[in-house]
Amino acid sequence: MKTAIFAFFIFASLLALGERVSAQEKKEIPQRLEQRNYYRKTLQLDSVKAEQVAQVQADYKKSLAIVAGDSALTDKGRRAKIDLLIAEKNRRLKIILTPLQQQKVIPTTEREPAGAVKQF
Repeated sequence: MKTAIFAFFIFASLLALGERVSAQEKKEIPQRLEQRNYYRKTLQLDSVKAEQVAQVQADYKKSLAIVAGDSALTDKGRRAKIDLLIAEKNRRLKIILTPLQQQKVIPTTEREPAGAVKQF
């Protein structure tokens, strides 16, 4: 009897966890579609390329959050990692986009090669 009750609680916990994950994924789907449509309209891309741009930007944001939250890094180390993330994001975008489209999506402060930004 105790085994059956224990199994029921395990099953109910897994079911609740699955529902929470499913609800979170459902919330992310409209946001991804919204981002894809934004890039599709702004950059005049087909849906496939717009999805690729959205994926590059999402990967960059995730990596940036990890670097920003890493308390073991010094300010200089953090800046170096961020410069590498920017360079990688821009490299991936250059494969997908034309120079005119790149100007629309890559901030002017990130267009210069890493290390070329003037420090005041």
